[in-house]
Amino acid sequence: MDVKEIFLEHNMRLTPEAEEYLKNLTIDEVKDIVLTLMEEKKVFVELDDLKKEEKEKITVIRSTFKEIEAREYSSNFKIHWERDITNKSRSKGKIEDFVENVRDKYKKLSSIVRTKMTTYQNVSFKKINGGGMESEKVRVIVIVSDKRTTQKGNLLLEVEDESDTGIIIISDKETKLFDEAQMISNDSVIGIEGSIFKNMVIAERIVWPDIPVNHKLEPLKENLSIMYISDTHIGSNLFLDKPFEKMIDWLKEGGEQASRVKYMCIAGDVVDGVGIYPGQEKELVVKDIYEQYDIFGKYMEQIPEYIEIFIIPGNHDAVRRAQPQPKIPKELINLNGRVHLLGDPAWVTIEKYLHLLYHGDALDSVIASLPGLDYKQPEKAMVELLKRRHLSPIYGTNPIVPETTDYLVIDEVPEVVCMGHLHKNGVSKYRNVFNINAGTFQLKTEYQAKFGHVPTPGIATLFNMDSLNISHVKFYEGEV
Repeated sequence: MDVKEIFLEHNMRLTPEAEEYLKNLTIDEVKDIVLTLMEEKKVFVELDDLKKEEKEKITVIRSTFKEIEAREYSSNFKIHWERDITNKSRSKGKIEDFVENVRDKYKKLSSIVRTKMTTYQNVSFKKINGGGMESEKVRVIVIVSDKRTTQKGNLLLEVEDESDTGIIIISDKETKLFDEAQMISNDSVIGIEGSIFKNMVIAERIVWPDIPVNHKLEPLKENLSIMYISDTHIGSNLFLDKPFEKMIDWLKEGGEQASRVKYMCIAGDVVDGVGIYPGQEKELVVKDIYEQYDIFGKYMEQIPEYIEIFIIPGNHDAVRRAQPQPKIPKELINLNGRVHLLGDPAWVTIEKYLHLLYHGDALDSVIASLPGLDYKQPEKAMVELLKRRHLSPIYGTNPIVPETTDYLVIDEVPEVVCMGHLHKNGVSKYRNVFNINAGTFQLKTEYQAKFGHVPTPGIATLFNMDSLNISHVKFYEGEV
């Protein structure tokens, strides 16, 4: 029997160097190696795995049953399926669908703005355009259709509400307000407070939907943690299989930190996919999408059985590209009940912390459109989504399916927001909401190199629920 076939029978793949090395061994020697690697649950087998005398000696101190703290506690979570698009998509992509989608967005976000305290009277542009309100102090809640600079250097916003269209002027003499207005993008739903002049509103204050300042975050009594990772891109020749296996071994060994991990969230792009971009096949070591998911599934099976795993898709996964995305089909990842496949975005309450999981496709357009943002600090762009209370606030750059319900509105306040997509780890705490970008397990691609983007691969983020602290565990120390 061919050496390669022996390994394939046991769901292991050989690198060309490993295959060449094995040709010099007897079949019995090969079978002995296969048995050893099966115990180690290897998926990708490299030359170093086969040369026992060259392998790094790792002493594994196995924890006893009682020392695995997370095993002692029952799982406590709730998946909010009513917020998940899976099996509920009805859009036909007609103009009427887009209109209904925008109306739902405006309705939800305007109701949030109305909860913000004000001494100004709430009015519609239909009333303003009717005349008779000169110099009155008003608040309008609008969606921005265009923003431009006038000849005098002021900002002019073309806006509309449910009743009519209107004009808002932001004077360049109001320096602080003018600077804040630079963060207004098309399609933003905001409140504007100001005075009426010739049926226009001269702005005095911008009211964002935003997160309440009094949002509270309480610690958990139990000594448990949640692990966040993203963008494994299995199938890519840049996938970091060794660091990923090291992470799994770290969980299995059950050291002080690892023994507390009760939950894991994976924020999409679990495989590299096939045909995602021109020339991708040159960068794939596994060119079959089913095989890519099969490898990913075998990795998930190795994670300790007491850890609940939540997985959303990304733009490389085998679901529709446009958002919101349904969950990855169970035919591709058909694992046991503790692996939960969710749509994108997804809402999950883990213990008592409401999680918003989103792959993060819209972060590209936000970074490109708003000043002061870049790929080095993805958490800053995530905060801007929270301020706007919408996961894809700028239409036209990120493909969206116009559902009757806008599933991308952040109409509840989460305790944790987890994203990926940018391949850059980042964490911030904004008004007691943790923003976590979970990074990647893929080295720098040619596309990223072209734009000077430097990823931070091989890092897992931990949310320690008893101390409300964020920590990181590095599983890769090499060059990106």
